[in-house]
Amino acid sequence: NEIVREKKAYYIMLHKPKAYLSATNDSFHRCVTEILKDQPFCHELHLVGRLDFFTTGLLLLTNDGHWSSNISNPLIGKKIPKKYLVTTLKKIDNFEEAALRFRNGLYLPDNNVTCRPAVLEKYENNNSRSSGGGGSGTSKFSSNSSSRSPKTKKRKRSNSPKTMEIAQQHKYWITIFEGKRHQVKCMINAISNGENRVIELHRHSIGNLTLSIPENNVLHSKTESVTNELQVGQWRHLTENEVNYLESTTNGGGSGEWISPIDQYA
Repeated sequence: NEIVREKKAYYIMLHKPKAYLSATNDSFHRCVTEILKDQPFCHELHLVGRLDFFTTGLLLLTNDGHWSSNISNPLIGKKIPKKYLVTTLKKIDNFEEAALRFRNGLYLPDNNVTCRPAVLEKYENNNSRSSGGGGSGTSKFSSNSSSRSPKTKKRKRSNSPKTMEIAQQHKYWITIFEGKRHQVKCMINAISNGENRVIELHRHSIGNLTLSIPENNVLHSKTESVTNELQVGQWRHLTENEVNYLESTTNGGGSGEWISPIDQYA
């Protein structure tokens, strides 16, 4: 009953870039762990959940299997809200009706399942919300970066007030309490009968964890952060309070009976 070798636990927050696979190794695509390849503990890490190939935002990694299984477990971790900034091809029609369908549990024809209650909110571009999007800052990780793809000529973007207003109309906040396959994308497809789709997806938060940089926290990146948030491709260690918060949030949640926390968003 003696400990032969005690392993140090690592808890990592990463701002995932586009065109990176949520995996530890792959023969064809770059994996998120390549960003931490210079760290001696990189080979020990595994992902806590995942984000799609072109999705950006908050991603957690660790070598603590017990901690990660509690967060990812569908009976335990489901109580932790995961908030996404969603950009759609078209404006969502009948928004109030769509939001009600989210709250009542939306049926997904693509997956043939019914979601747990979720929250659909209109996007407000102010300082009380995260800038999201994953493409800001001076990081070397461009939102369209891909070393596997040939260079293409960039189109000039219009910054006219009308264009900016239309773009903002197509942005929404979606908060879910589970993680079904391509869930957010399938939800937009479901409320539009296949006539609308997600064109950009960014995970803003997991519970009260955002991409913010706590005071005195060591930032690991070759580029400096120009704001108080992790830029694309940057990462940091979770604080002790953050680790304990996620652990305490999931404790005692494995009874199988799910009580919706949706009312806090009313």
